Formats: sequence, C-alpha cells, structure tokens
Amino acid sequence: MIGFLLLALPAAADRIPARVGDHADHGRIVFDWPAPPAYTMDQQGDRVLLRFPPGQEFVLPRRLPRNLLAAEATAEGVVLTLRPGARARTLRLGNRVVVNVFDPRPEASPPAVAARPVAAVAS
Repeated sequence: MIGFLLLALPAAADRIPARVGDHADHGRIVFDWPAPPAYTMDQQGDRVLLRFPPGQEFVLPRRLPRNLLAAEATAEGVVLTLRPGARARTLRLGNRVVVNVFDPRPEASPPAVAARPVAAVAS
C-alpha cells in the first residue's frame, strides 16, 4: 500500500543551480546538472528560450553578466533577455550547459572620405 502511495507522489524536482561570469567579449551563464540533459535553444531577437526537461527547479543568480538583462525560470525552461544586439551560443561541458552571451558588435563607422583637391578655376 505504501509503495502505491509513493508512486502517486510527484517526483521531487531536481534543483539546477546556475552561476555566471563576465569575460572580455562575452558574459556566461552555466547550468550545473546532475546528468547531461537534453535541451534546445531558440533565440528570437533579444529573447532566448532554453527548453529543458520538465520538472526542474532552477536556482538563478541575482547578479547577471553585463550583457544579460534578465533570467527567468518558466514551465518550459529558462528565458534569458539579452542586451539589444547581443547573441547567444550554447555548448555542453560534461553535465553543464553553458550559454555564452556575446557582446553586441560595435557599430561600423562610415568609411573616411578622402579630401579631393579643388580644381583651379580659370578666369
């Protein structure tokens, strides 16, 4: 009887801690999993959705890297809001999912216009 009751209880959510760092050209958020998870990343504009297996409890840091405006746990996974123009890339390192958020590219300055000599006007 007790076994049936235990099966009826929802499984305890894994607590997935996240840590962050700032580097020369990017910020980083790292999710430390107990085992390598399946995940996908979808970036649309300045919003990134990381879809992870359901039933996780994410422990997100209060301080975020300079190019990450917000991080929020949702039913689908984690939503990251990037600074305008930043772009994200993910990679897996063992049990960790790493999100590198690259700084926006600097605006290209217009090419310098060479001064043209003024032609002499004959009078």
